[in-house]
Amino acid sequence: MKRETYYDEKKRLLKTSRYQLIQNMIQNIFLASHKTYGYHRIHRQLLNQGVKFFSNTVLKFMHILNIL
Repeated sequence: MKRETYYDEKKRLLKTSRYQLIQNMIQNIFLASHKTYGYHRIHRQLLNQGVKFFSNTVLKFMHILNIL
């Protein structure tokens, strides 16, 4: 395996696990709000917890999770 390929695959694996963590956080915030929060409020909650993503990314993840 080429060196470049190895590090590219390693970076991809870290990226997907990070996105999975964010999706779990979004789902937990949504369920804790009794399924009433939209993407703006969830985005604000994530910012309060120190997670920095654009609100459009939160919206995309909510569509992936089918909670919108």
